[in-house]
Order: sequence, then structure tokens, then C-alpha cells
Amino acid sequence: MYICLGVLKQGFKVGCVPFIGLDGCHLKNPYRRQLLSAIGLDANNRTWVIAHAQVEVENKESWIWFLKLLVKDIELENQFGFIFISNKQKGLLEAFEAVVPNCDHRFCSRHLLANFSTMYKGKMLKNAF
Repeated sequence: MYICLGVLKQGFKVGCVPFIGLDGCHLKNPYRRQLLSAIGLDANNRTWVIAHAQVEVENKESWIWFLKLLVKDIELENQFGFIFISNKQKGLLEAFEAVVPNCDHRFCSRHLLANFSTMYKGKMLKNAF
């Protein structure tokens, strides 16, 4: 199930910066589904929900399906200048290459730090500045 309300889509197109955050999370219900979401930023740096979808599993195919619908809804014809940010979701990098190859993609530093801390317990990142 994919949901992109018309008023939110129009609001994103006229009042938000070309920046979209993508994320997925587990839904804690008997059906064990995943929730994929696309969030934008408005001119006041506040979050703006663009679209969300409920999928059976988070993988490359579900991200491609979600991104294709999102690109169609926000009419992302010229992909240059758009930036997507995410953590390292399952299959998302391959989906970017398939659907929006000309957009920039960045990783969330908070998630990178959390992954580093989990992988290297007890190690500290040194301040590079």
C-alpha cells in the first residue's frame, strides 16, 4: 500500500528544498510488515511527509517500487540537484541506481556513528577537526 496525499505532494513541490530523506522501519503488528517513508524539508527546516508505504519486506524490489511511485508523484524529471539521504537500508543503493541514477545520495552520519559503535565496541572516533 502506497500513500501520497495530493496536498502534501503539492506542498513539497512548491515549498520544500530538493532534499528527501528515506527510511524504513518495522511495524509491530501481527502482519510483520515494513513502513517505508519519504520526508522532505520545508523552508523553515521542518520535516514534511511526502509519502509512505507498507511493504511485506524491505528489499531492493520494494524500494524500487516505492521510488518509482515517489518520482512519478513529485514529477522528478530533472534528477540533477536533488539529494537523497538515508542510512544503509537493505537494497536501497541498488534502487537508487535503477530509479534515480543522477541524484546525489548521502548517508546519515548519526546512523553511521551508531553502526560504527555497534561494530567496534569500546573504540572511539577521534575528532578530525
